[in-house]
Amino acid sequence: MTHFCPYFPHTPSTIQPGRGAGTNGYYTWARFGFTAALTEKERAKLPANLAQATTVNELLDLAGGKEWWLTNGTGRQMEFDLSAGSSSRKRFDRYWQEKEGAE
Repeated sequence: MTHFCPYFPHTPSTIQPGRGAGTNGYYTWARFGFTAALTEKERAKLPANLAQATTVNELLDLAGGKEWWLTNGTGRQMEFDLSAGSSSRKRFDRYWQEKEGAE
């Protein structure tokens, strides 16, 4: 089931979530489907089972990726692709499926 209204414009949306004292936007917004390229420094720190990830969405799709991002992720400009079938929308749908399953 999709949680998106089909009337959203099909253009990217961007945010600048942070990480710091009392903020966790870098993690929360990523779980909602906002994504960005992983930096070279981040990719160099990835363990072997996560090394194929090049974007935040790809990382979160891998076993252990959410946990790695929670510990090691950083704030940066992130984009949400509203087009049908995008990795952003798939991640958003997975997020809601996880939440619905927890209830």
